[in-house]
Amino acid sequence: YVSNAEAVRVSLIQRLSIIKGKLWYQINHGLPLLDKVKTKSILDSVIISIITQHPDVQNITQFNSEIIKRNEIHTSEYSCKIIITTKSGDEVEISQTYSL
Repeated sequence: YVSNAEAVRVSLIQRLSIIKGKLWYQINHGLPLLDKVKTKSILDSVIISIITQHPDVQNITQFNSEIIKRNEIHTSEYSCKIIITTKSGDEVEISQTYSL
């Protein structure tokens, strides 16, 4: 059993882990393939859209993201930290990192 705020956080993390095209009943839902899209603004807009479509999210109060380049191994990571307010008035923090 989890509280309302924790339930929203867990639900959002699950939604932010779906790759676009993997849900047969909602084919356009999810993150685009990260090896094809490396533009921060596109990733930001997809993540914001997924969060704001959640039925228990009131609004996003803070959104910070960055692309971290790892020169020694020629890879990058997209990292974001989001604070949202739920409809019950709780604040929830989510941090996600994706390899590009």
